[in-house]
Amino acid sequence: MNQTKILIADDDRTMRKGIRFELEDLNYQVFEAATVEKASELLKKNSFGLVISDLKMPEISDGMSVLKESKKLNPNTMVLVITAFGSIEIAVQAMQAGADDFVTKDASIDEIKIKVEKLLQLHKTKIEHFLIREENVRLRKELERKYKFENLIGNSKIFQDTLKIVGKVAEDGECTVLLQGESGTGKELVARAIHYNSPRKTKPYIVMNVAAVPGTLLESELFGHVRGAFTDAVKDRTGKLKLAEGGTIFLDEIGDMPINLQVKLLRFLQEKTFEPLGSDQVLLADVRIIVATNQDLLKKIQDKSFREDLFYRLNVVPIQLPSLRERKEDIPILTDHFLNNFCLKRNKNLKFNADILNHFLNYEWPGNIRELENVIEQLVVLSTNEIIQISDLAQPFQKFITMDTIDTDNLSEARCKLVTIFEKQFISKALNNNSWNISLTAKSIGVSREGLHRMIKKYGLSKNDKL
Repeated sequence: MNQTKILIADDDRTMRKGIRFELEDLNYQVFEAATVEKASELLKKNSFGLVISDLKMPEISDGMSVLKESKKLNPNTMVLVITAFGSIEIAVQAMQAGADDFVTKDASIDEIKIKVEKLLQLHKTKIEHFLIREENVRLRKELERKYKFENLIGNSKIFQDTLKIVGKVAEDGECTVLLQGESGTGKELVARAIHYNSPRKTKPYIVMNVAAVPGTLLESELFGHVRGAFTDAVKDRTGKLKLAEGGTIFLDEIGDMPINLQVKLLRFLQEKTFEPLGSDQVLLADVRIIVATNQDLLKKIQDKSFREDLFYRLNVVPIQLPSLRERKEDIPILTDHFLNNFCLKRNKNLKFNADILNHFLNYEWPGNIRELENVIEQLVVLSTNEIIQISDLAQPFQKFITMDTIDTDNLSEARCKLVTIFEKQFISKALNNNSWNISLTAKSIGVSREGLHRMIKKYGLSKNDKL
């Protein structure tokens, strides 16, 4: 049954009953009011989708009391007013006061039903838009709360010094930012925090992983295209730069951008203009650019795979995010943070013993904060004891901690070997845990499908591998 409520306010019993019977046949829940007092009482107790009100009821001084009270109590309620034949001037006044439509007393019941259906459809649309707006407001507040600076956790001097720069950059709202740091140091988290603490926070925040998009599609994704620009371009498409109008676009793994597209990005940074693929129309976009990379861009410049002029345009405010091994004093507070979050989500009450915390402090963390977070989540999921022991750690991770496989005294070489061992075994374990479901695994470890495929190929992994 359609539960939409309709109120008919009319002192003419015949008119009121006639409309009611017709609308109840359409499965609406219909209420009647013969007086303004009764209409007011019903309006306060119910949420109506539509009010049908005669403008000439007893006790009405200005002929519009029901209309005004209805709009005051619930602006989303639609109002259809009934006027005397030929009273067009009054009907116009009612429309100016907020009525959504009108009919005359001599209107046929079919005409009234058509107007009722039309207004209730508009009411449904208004409610949907209202709910969407409310949800957007809720989500935006949640995002703002989540990415406030206090959620960038760490008390170490090197991290606090970094946060001071992040805060100044966020307040500015305009300058281009280059985030550099190893994988897992929190570059995307910092980018979001910059946006949601900036003057642009109410505008779009769009993320684009450059390495995850094939080179042939990257230009279209970023700048858009017009119909016929290439074989499958059957209609115009707005690029992410334009979609981010007024806000921020975060280009992750910028070091993987093809050299030919670097020229277009450089032009945009210089002039704030660009041309969609296949078009000669110059478009303007007010967008802040934040980019991130874990690669050495200066080395890529030497290799001629990254433009020097683009680098200096991106390097307006460089922010180097420290690795976890550079801020080991933050490991205890990060550990507590992740443990509390995962326990809360899974309704568990777990603690680490001192030996595990010591292990965490002595480990080099090649995967940085992301690796720490993943390890703690795995422990929370798999642990059967309230106190998590060293024996609860995954075997590969225990192997990393003991450093048994590192046979060099050179720190840089040891680090590279450690990263290789960790990535291979971590990814292999994740794939096996997810029955080699690529999409599920990529999502669970926080990489793109394309990135996961590259690592599988790089390490020669297969379903027959055993940990």
